[in-house]
Amino acid sequence: MSSKVRESYLRGRRPPLFFPRRLKLLLFLLGVSLLSYIYIGGDYGFLQIFSLHSQVQTLRTEIKRGMVRKADLARKVELISQDSTYMRKYIREEMGMAKKGEKIYWFKEVR
Repeated sequence: MSSKVRESYLRGRRPPLFFPRRLKLLLFLLGVSLLSYIYIGGDYGFLQIFSLHSQVQTLRTEIKRGMVRKADLARKVELISQDSTYMRKYIREEMGMAKKGEKIYWFKEVR
């Protein structure tokens, strides 16, 4: 210890250098914790960005499924408008309609 610190201990006073060091350490730790919260868990932090990237991937897959379904429906519309046998088949199977005298049987799936 330096002579000034030793003398202040002998007189019963606190040394003047300890409190500012602790305050600096406390402020440093507070700043580090604040910055880590901002960059990791804040609104624009890494966790939020990762979550948004996963949502983007999910939406892209939904868009691809929608495009495939749209192409399938467009093909069905084209077939129905051009092919009368397919139109009759589609009306019977998908819409559940029948000609006069026909009976429709509905079977329930057993699981």
